[in-house]
Order: sequence, then C-alpha cells, then structure tokens
Amino acid sequence: MLLSYGITNFAFIWLCIKKDEDLKEILVMIIGWWLIAPTISSIGGKNNIVTFRTTSAYHSFMAIMLAIGYGVIIIYNIFSSKEKKIDIIRLNLTGIGVQFCWKFALLINGYKTYEYFIFSTLLINSLIETNLGMPYIYGIYLLYKKIINKDANSSEKLVIKENIY
Repeated sequence: MLLSYGITNFAFIWLCIKKDEDLKEILVMIIGWWLIAPTISSIGGKNNIVTFRTTSAYHSFMAIMLAIGYGVIIIYNIFSSKEKKIDIIRLNLTGIGVQFCWKFALLINGYKTYEYFIFSTLLINSLIETNLGMPYIYGIYLLYKKIINKDANSSEKLVIKENIY
C-alpha cells in the first residue's frame, strides 16, 4: 500500500504540472485510492502495520535542497520576461498539497501513530519532503516537453524511425 502512495505521488505531481485536462477526475481517483486502500487492507484483519521513518534526521539536508531548487527558480524569474516566469506559488501548493494529502490519509487510517505523527510533523513533512523536489521535477518536465514532446498536452505519439540497411 505504501508503494502505491509513492508511485501515485509522482503521477499526481506530473498531472498538476502538465495541467492535464482530466486533472480533477484523476486527482479524485488518486486521493480516493489513498483513503480507500487502507480500508480495503483491513478486510484481512486488524491493522497491525505501523510505519516509522527517521526522515527528521536529515530534514536539514532536505531544507538545503529545497532552498537551492527554489533559489534557482527565483533567480531565473528575476531575469526573465513576465511571460517566461515560473509560477512558484503553483509549484509550492502542488508539493505541499500532495504530501499533505497522503500523509493525512495514513494518519486517519491508523498507519501512523498519533503520538509519533502530531500535527507539527504533518506540517513540516508537507512543507519540506515532497516540496523540495518540485523545482527539479518541473525542470525534468520542461526537458521532457522540449526534447520528447513539443506540446506535452498532445495525444500524438512519438514515432521512432528505424534505419533499414
């Protein structure tokens, strides 16, 4: 179940960056799955899995990565024309929202203990963990859009030409 949170996490982010036309419907499916999967897993009996991580041990490194990523975007925006500026607020809200949604789903379904998983942990994790990757994921998206698919919203498929000798 936790693996599905990680995989759908990136799908969620990619669709938000892409501004997919079916974004609302797909996000309802993803968040719905995050909320429903633990309930389905409880059919087998009492929830006896409690997750525990020690990410707080390296939150300082994560904060540095976050500052570098957003710092690069801020510098880019300062020297860019108005049309080419990157929407920092949108990137932040996406990163914070994704992390908050799935951590909250784990909390309300009992996969995090309330003693360990207090509100401040939820807030700090949401502000740092997924959000630190947003500038880098956005850069990958721009590279993808430039090299692989000029439109990135088009339904056209990439055609690979083969050399026949």
